[in-house]
Amino acid sequence: MAKVTKGLFTVDDTLSEYIHSIAEIPQSVQKDMLKAEAEVIVDAQKDLARSMLTADGGYGASGTHTDVINGIVGNIKQGRIKKSSRNSDVLRPDVIIGNKQHGERLAAIAFMNEYGVVHKPTKFYPRAYRQPARPFISRSVLYFSHKAVEAAAEIFKKFLNNR
Repeated sequence: MAKVTKGLFTVDDTLSEYIHSIAEIPQSVQKDMLKAEAEVIVDAQKDLARSMLTADGGYGASGTHTDVINGIVGNIKQGRIKKSSRNSDVLRPDVIIGNKQHGERLAAIAFMNEYGVVHKPTKFYPRAYRQPARPFISRSVLYFSHKAVEAAAEIFKKFLNNR
């Protein structure tokens, strides 16, 4: 019996028993793993939103007012863990931006900051302007996904050690 160690698993003769053990992870452990991942992403989104949207003078990089920035940062939070609509056995975490401020949903303001805005001149507003994208949401997922997976792996290791 040759043993090969790779990452979390020690593989003896077959991989199928480990795949089977992964399938037997209780839903409570799955939820804890997802919560740990979402926690890391929420913290990353808050940090990146604060740094990418804030500038001196009480306004953000393109005129977003400080209380709106604080509203966005303060309302980034973990949502409920839901079952996926396509597969009832797959759980997915939500990271949400809630509440309203100044009549606009903060999620809509965060969306405009994430992807940018191009305003073409109209009869009523003849100036054209462009708000550059400041992708704090996608960058937080891209740059911190490995830390999120590591947090979930720690919970999975504890589960394997306690079995």
